Amino acid sequence: MKRKTIQSIQETSGGFYCFFFMLNWREKIVEGENAKDCKKEK
Repeated sequence: MKRKTIQSIQETSGGFYCFFFMLNWREKIVEGENAKDCKKEK
């Protein structure tokens, strides 16, 4: 069960970074790799 949880977190990490990036886009808190991951998700 723990392994499945870890895998699900890793799979959704890209979406999470994209969501976090969109929330802080105006303040430019998230930049670099996270921003690139967001673009890749879209």
